This record gives sequence, C-alpha cells and structure tokens, in this order.
Amino acid sequence: MESRLCCWWTSLWIANLWLGYVTAHQYTLSQKRTTFNEAMNECSPGTLATVITKHEVQQILELINNSVSPQEEFIAWIGLRRDKKDCVVSSEPLRGYKWIANSSQETQVSMWLDEPKLTCTELRCAAIKWRLVQSEVELGLVPAGCKNTHRFICKLSGAVTERSRNGEQTTRATAATEPELKRTTPGTKIAMSSPYPVTPRPKILTPEPEGQPGAGSGTALDLCQHPGISGNRALSLDPRNVSKIRVECWSSIQLDLFCAGRPGEWRMLDGSPANLSSICLECDPGLEKNASGYCVDVDECRGSNPCRYTCLNTEGSYRCLCAEHHGNETCHDAVTKQGAFPLTTILIPAVVGAVVLLVLIIVLVICCLRRKSKKRAKLES
Repeated sequence: MESRLCCWWTSLWIANLWLGYVTAHQYTLSQKRTTFNEAMNECSPGTLATVITKHEVQQILELINNSVSPQEEFIAWIGLRRDKKDCVVSSEPLRGYKWIANSSQETQVSMWLDEPKLTCTELRCAAIKWRLVQSEVELGLVPAGCKNTHRFICKLSGAVTERSRNGEQTTRATAATEPELKRTTPGTKIAMSSPYPVTPRPKILTPEPEGQPGAGSGTALDLCQHPGISGNRALSLDPRNVSKIRVECWSSIQLDLFCAGRPGEWRMLDGSPANLSSICLECDPGLEKNASGYCVDVDECRGSNPCRYTCLNTEGSYRCLCAEHHGNETCHDAVTKQGAFPLTTILIPAVVGAVVLLVLIIVLVICCLRRKSKKRAKLES
C-alpha cells in the first residue's frame, strides 16, 4: 500500500512538472538578420517577443547577456509595431505602438532609449537595444524602419519544438524565477550591474557575413550582372568598397547599391533586394526617395516651422493648427497640399498679362486710326 502511494505521488509530480514545462515560455535569439516581416515568419508558430512585464525584461536581458560580447551594440526585433495611419502618442508608455501578438498596448514598463518621431504617416517597427556603458548595461526600445535588417527574439511556448532555421545559430532562455530589478522611474533606461569585466576583451575576428556590403572578392560589376536600370544616367564604383556602386538618375536621384549573395544580387543599403525598374522613378509631390529607394513623406514641419502656431505633418503635405487659447482667431493653413500655390503667385502673372494685352490693343487702335486719317487725306487731295 505504501509503495503504491509513493508511486502515485511520483507520477503526479512528474505530470505536474511536464505540464509546467509545456506551458512555460521560452525565448530564442536568432543571429540571422532579417526584416521585421521576415522575422515574424521565422518565429512562426510562435511570435516575436513581448516586453510587457519586468519578468520578461529580465529574461530577455539574461538571454542577450549570454549571447553578445561587451564591445558589441546589440539590436534585435521584438513584436512591437505602429501602423501607417496611427499617430505617435508621446504620453503613452508604448508611444502608440502595439504588440503584434494581440494588438494591445499593455505594458508595465516604459523603456525607450530613443523617442519615436512625432508623425502619423509612417509604418514603423520597434527593436530592443542593448549596450554596455561604463560597466552598466543599458536596455531599451528604439524605433526602426520595418525594412531594416536586425537579429530577432522569438517567444515560443514550451510545447513548440524549436526548429533549426537554415542552420543559423540560436540561443534559448527558459522561464525562471523572477529576479529583482533595480528600481527605475517610468521612462528611464533600465540599468543593471554588468556581468562582464570592465577591462575590454579582444574582439574575435569572424568572416564577414554574406549579404553585407564588402563581402566577397572582385568588383560589384564582376560579381553581379550589369544593372539594367531604367532612367539611369550613370554608374560609378565606390573606390573604398568594391562591392558598392553609385546610381545617378536623370531625375537627379542618387542611390547606392551593393552586390551580395551567391549568386550575386543587387541590394539596397538596408539589405533588401533592389527593384531596378523603379529606383530611378520620381516620387509624388510631398514625397522623396530615401536610401532604401522607397518614396517617403517629407516632414515639412521639421526645421523651419511654416505655421504660426502648431504644424502637423500629414501624408504628402502638412496642416497648421491653432493654439487652444486663440480659438477666436482665424487660423489658415499656409499650404494644404504640395503643389498648391499662394494666390499672389497666380494673380501677379495674370495682371501683367492683362496689362500687356491692353497696351497691344491700344497700339493697334492708334495704328488703325492713323491709317484711316492718311487715307482720308489722300482722298481729299
């Protein structure tokens, strides 16, 4: 009887341990550099990591500490994104960004290292940044373009079998008891004692990864096929990097491409494949080409403010807003759309044209009257 009871308790303990393992979350750091959308696909059936609780922050911090060298400034995608039509809200902890796992803005920590730019027009993603500053680790969120390439951290349930994705190196951290974090005020950087010695260690030299500018041997035009770019005026090799070329378009656009991969492929500086048929095309009014070849909104509100009070950047244009205490005053947009001209720029040429036309008519009338008078004088004589 006693042996049966012992066996029953042992089985129950093993089952409880197994269930606990299945429901626990695991974090996996991939060394593969991808865009945000590619990272989402790589994490499936899991998701990109969330940083909602202090416990999750601590787990991710331990994962990164065990995976990077002290000299390295580490950036990795997490599952935080702001859609194009959503505005940045500086008063909210996530600044208007949402977790892709459940479309929520839930968080117990506010830890932005770099504040997002105030705008309502750009699709933006967020990454987590780690760096060592004077023997202390700084960990926080940074905004980033979703087409940029970074490593990424996946959040997988214990029931999911970890897959080896294309043979890339991964590091896993399992759930553990919550350690104590140093107290920080909301919105400040999370500081923790560094597990590394203060004296710097020698940097380990590794082969340059495929897909980075400068990889491979020979010039870019030798490794990749000659780029047939419509609207291209000239191509020039970068004297400091044989894998890069400068594209000069007839539309005055200038972009840099680099050759990478096997077989060689032309890529933009953010690592995305170059669309050779469109990189020289001009953007719509109010937009401009960025270094990745995409048409992005021009922020007219940055720098010299064209408005009397508050300037709000919009897609392809901007709006002028009145201050609340000037509610009785008339507040007009200086410009509502790119390409819309002030009234004076239309009236002045119109007035000048009307004056010139009137002078011509007067001259013609005078000439006609003189002719008639001459004919009349001849007839009378």
